[in-house]
Amino acid sequence: MQVTGRGADPRPGGLPGLAVMGSSGSEAMLGETARRIADGKGPEEVALALAISALGRRDFEETIRRCLEALDANERNGQAWHVLAISHEARKDFVNALHCYEAALALLPGNSIVLLNLSRLALTIGLSDIAERLIRVLLASDPGNPEGTNNLAIALAAQGRGDEAIDLLRAFLEGQHGHPNLLNTLGTLVSEERDLATANLLFTEALRMAPGMASAAYNLGDNLLVMGQASEAIVWINAALDTPPPAEHRPAMVVARALARLSMGDLEEGWKDYEARNDPNWPGFINNLRTENLWRPGEPLAGRRLLVLGEQGLGD
Repeated sequence: MQVTGRGADPRPGGLPGLAVMGSSGSEAMLGETARRIADGKGPEEVALALAISALGRRDFEETIRRCLEALDANERNGQAWHVLAISHEARKDFVNALHCYEAALALLPGNSIVLLNLSRLALTIGLSDIAERLIRVLLASDPGNPEGTNNLAIALAAQGRGDEAIDLLRAFLEGQHGHPNLLNTLGTLVSEERDLATANLLFTEALRMAPGMASAAYNLGDNLLVMGQASEAIVWINAALDTPPPAEHRPAMVVARALARLSMGDLEEGWKDYEARNDPNWPGFINNLRTENLWRPGEPLAGRRLLVLGEQGLGD
């Protein structure tokens, strides 16, 4: 999830630091579900336990099969609907995931983890207004929820209400400690307002609290790149890549490193990194209609024809 509207910012696309909190496969949810069914002996409980085990292995096909078995035994099992939603979402089947999360919430009204995951999915598919309403329901009963506060800020920013988002996070963080994720998100929002120096202080503080935080390291490096400090940017981007980051964030980090290397004249390594722009997970990915027979530098051209495409627009 990212805030749009930076204008002519040279960032390579995507701001992993503004990721919503509340993993769809959260340990809290799995632990809660496991405790609920620990004493169960029937087919419904057994199927759900096997589904959770499969989800932990990221075997989503098996998870879905076992969830459907549990729902065959009891179609009003809210936890089964929730786990089924998580599996569909992991497979990027957002339509089915949305339906399953809604079913889970209907059966588990007010469940904070279901609300958080459903709101996170809404943000992922661009329904920031719906996400805001869901998060406000969560915060009405749990006003100190850091994940909900973080995600509400992102929902506000996604609607062009960046000032509200910044005020929300600053108010939450006043007098509170131990929230590096919220500091990181605040840093990204402040960076959106072009206050890069303040943003860097926030990223640095987040890294002090959580030294292995890939998104904060990347955001700090990305800001330094925008400020023209390419060599320092590479240090922090490499730190982020060494963590390692979530797979969906890695391409943006590698493309950022590519731009830093190219700006320093390291053309060989820079162009190697720039291949990450062809990863579908890169926010700026363009799926061109083309054959698979791509020409590579060094391949002979005798007897061949080349179709040259403008990759990123008229500027090409």
